[in-house]
Amino acid sequence: MNNSQETLQKNTKQKISDKAFQLFKEHGYDNVSVRQIASELDITTGALYYHFKNKADILINRTAGNEDIIRQKAYDPAIPTRRGQIMSLFTELIADFIMFEGPEICSIRMLGRDLNINRSKSLEEVLLDLISDAIKEKELSSEHSPETIVNSLLFTFRGIAYCWATGKVQFDLKSTFNSELSRVLDYYS
Repeated sequence: MNNSQETLQKNTKQKISDKAFQLFKEHGYDNVSVRQIASELDITTGALYYHFKNKADILINRTAGNEDIIRQKAYDPAIPTRRGQIMSLFTELIADFIMFEGPEICSIRMLGRDLNINRSKSLEEVLLDLISDAIKEKELSSEHSPETIVNSLLFTFRGIAYCWATGKVQFDLKSTFNSELSRVLDYYS
């Protein structure tokens, strides 16, 4: 396969992903079929299946590059403390990503329905590194293990994201992440 064909395939895959995501947001994930996505793009379902196994695979593909983004944001040299880096990771990058995806896609991800991505190992690994550094730098107490602190942060984060996604309670996602995750970090300081 030459470079031109590879580029065309990547472009087609991206177009499918973009259109599917648009349709998921407009009509709901469960209300969009593979056939509908293909029809909107004027391609065959076979062409779509060449790039993706199913609808869930399209969502998984959309997060494929997030690990690098998470690592870059987590270790932002413009933020002087590990605690600040942790808070920025949640209140800026992750909150923006969740709000961009919207409540329905967020709830699908949070529940792991149809997807094997309900837990982000890269996020856990980055948080473990940041928390370990924060303990070494005396920003957090060494009384609790880094794993315990990471779990507390992730439980709180997932609970907030789930409540936001289900819409049972209306609130500002960023400010809630900021206040509640700060409380978790204060507890372990």
